[in-house]
Amino acid sequence: MSTWDFTTGEQPLPQADTVRSKRNVVATEKGWVRQQVYTDVHGTERVKEEVIIAAHPGGTTGGYANSANLGEPDITLLQLGANTATGIATFNTSDPMTVYVTWNEPLAVTANVVLTATRRDGGDTIVFTSNTTNDATSEAKYDEYVANNTLVFTGTPGSTGNFKFKTEDLLTSLAAPTSTNFDGEAASLTISTTTSNTLLDVVSNVLSNGEFTVV
Repeated sequence: MSTWDFTTGEQPLPQADTVRSKRNVVATEKGWVRQQVYTDVHGTERVKEEVIIAAHPGGTTGGYANSANLGEPDITLLQLGANTATGIATFNTSDPMTVYVTWNEPLAVTANVVLTATRRDGGDTIVFTSNTTNDATSEAKYDEYVANNTLVFTGTPGSTGNFKFKTEDLLTSLAAPTSTNFDGEAASLTISTTTSNTLLDVVSNVLSNGEFTVV
C-alpha cells in the first residue's frame, strides 16, 4: 500500500511489473482510479471508473489529486507503439510509427501537442504529433486502453540511426492539456530525465539509454 503515493510526479505503483496495463490508471479525488472512455448504446461518450486504491486526506477539495499534493499532471511514461516495428524497438524509415505519452491525471485536450525525438548525433529529428480533435473527450486520440490520460503521437522517421526523446518540453500551438480533476491545472509538458531514460519498447521493456532504432 505504501508504494501508491500521491506526491508530485508520482505514477501508480511504479514498482509494478506490468507497466503498460497501468496507462489508464489516474489520480482523482477518489484515489488511484482506472478510467476508460467508451461510447454507450446511444452513441454518447462516457467514462467508466474502477477505484483501485481509495484514498482521501479529508478536509480538502480535490483529494490527493489537488494542487497541494500531487500538483499538476506530470508525464510519467513514454512507450513505443507496435506498428511498423521490425523488432521490439526497431522501426522502418519512411513508415509512420506511434508513441504513447502518459500523464498521471485524466486530461481534457483541445489542441495538438508535438513531441520530438532526436538522433544520437544530433543530425536529424522525428516530429510526432498527437491525434487530438476539438472534442475534449473523443476516443480517437487515446491509446488502445482508451485511457484519457494517454495521448497517441504519430511521426515518420526520415533517416536511420538511434533516436531518443530527450529531456525537453512538448510543444502546443494553443493551450496545454488540462486536468479534469477539481483544480483543472494545466498539464506539465516537460519530459523528465527519468522518463526520457526509461522509454519502454513495444512489450514494456525499458530500453538501454532510452533509445530506439530506425533502420
